[in-house]
Amino acid sequence: MVTVQAKTNWRSAPRQFYSPEFKLKLVQLALQPGTSVADVARRHNVNDNLLFKWIRLFQHEGQVTRRQFKTDHTQSAPTLLPVHITENTATPSAQQLPPLEHPCSCDVTFTRGRLTLTLLSTELLTVLVRELMNGPPS
Repeated sequence: MVTVQAKTNWRSAPRQFYSPEFKLKLVQLALQPGTSVADVARRHNVNDNLLFKWIRLFQHEGQVTRRQFKTDHTQSAPTLLPVHITENTATPSAQQLPPLEHPCSCDVTFTRGRLTLTLLSTELLTVLVRELMNGPPS
């Protein structure tokens, strides 16, 4: 009796996902002096070219992934930022106001510091606000 096995299509198989921690570990191993990148890749069952790509990303961008983390907007509704309006009875004259360094700037205060961006395009400002509202990747 002859049995015929159907070939599995590599495109139908689920794509392998590697965590950023795993990628960074392999990049650090591969960048050790005297280490073969291909050998590190084979020992960890990763394609050589993929490891070379992670190394290039790490050397050029300081990170091992360009993955944009998806946010689940179904978990919680968008939150509004608190705004405090104080009544100011005295209207300052133009001479009392500090001069604007740049007409389009954005100040963001974080827990551990402050970020000031100047000469923002509307596209960059839109991306900044969207990323700040999404929060850190989980």
